[in-house]
Amino acid sequence: DRILAYIQNNLQKPELNINLLAARFNINRVSVYRWFKRELQTGPNAYILRLRIQKAAGLLEREDLSVKSIAFSSGFSDPLYFSRVFRQHTGLSPTEYREMLRQKNQP
Repeated sequence: DRILAYIQNNLQKPELNINLLAARFNINRVSVYRWFKRELQTGPNAYILRLRIQKAAGLLEREDLSVKSIAFSSGFSDPLYFSRVFRQHTGLSPTEYREMLRQKNQP
């Protein structure tokens, strides 16, 4: 639970990954990975990435921030990488996703 809370509170940090978690909680990488696989059926880096995409989707829905700002706010250090990963997970670019939401919310 402490690891998951730490991830939630530090999601915006691009350096957040399995290595940082292992160092922060003074456990080895293999133990971190095994715990994630056993408890969440996914690896820690995939879990972090999924949360970042969810955060970005929420920001695209609620905020008029630029895609670049949303990328940085979600923990991505490269906006182009963010756009590519976002498309892989949602099937839409961040801009297309925002436009789809706007069209859906219009009367």
